[in-house]
Amino acid sequence: MIALTDHDTVTGIPEFLETAAATRSLEGVGGVEISSQGPRGAAHILGYGVRGAVGPALAETLEWFRKAREHRGRQIVERLGRRGIAMDYAEVVAESGGEVVGRPHVARVLIKKGVVATTYEAFAEYLGEGGAAFVKKHRQDALKTVQLLRDEGLVPVLAHISTLRLDDDELSDFVGQLRDGGLMGIESYYPSYSQADMTRCRQLTARYGLIATGGSDF
Repeated sequence: MIALTDHDTVTGIPEFLETAAATRSLEGVGGVEISSQGPRGAAHILGYGVRGAVGPALAETLEWFRKAREHRGRQIVERLGRRGIAMDYAEVVAESGGEVVGRPHVARVLIKKGVVATTYEAFAEYLGEGGAAFVKKHRQDALKTVQLLRDEGLVPVLAHISTLRLDDDELSDFVGQLRDGGLMGIESYYPSYSQADMTRCRQLTARYGLIATGGSDF
């Protein structure tokens, strides 16, 4: 079984499900990842179970994010220009293939221009938090996101807990609030997780009766 959960878009789901079905060995699960705000840091919420077109409320939210991403992308390009890096926003759109624009697409343009050698360097120097061209991302409240996904008939799962920047007690309280609002799982296996992170997730899923999922975030 394999799932596709792109950030703030479901445009790739039909092709993904068709391709997975053609393998006859993989069950494809459509989904989405929505950028949300926790008590302190980012709370990324996955919604599993997208099969095709989404309802009007979720569609409206994703369109809002699309416009916010475009605005953010233009701001990043503008800040890079102030630092002597000539870049047109159209280059970033071309790199995205016409889909939702994100910082990785800006990173690819920087690599092509020879400004940086790797995506890691692009984020460390320019695009990541504290970078020279960093622009804060627009997010919506995490509980609102969970409720939106449940209303859509999807399975909401809290992704990579490290972005929340919460200690054990704060994380437990937050997960409890989200569970009461409809959260159904926690991403418990993730490439950058330490053994302690995985233990925290297992304890939380057991305490709140949630499912455990895994993700590559790539």
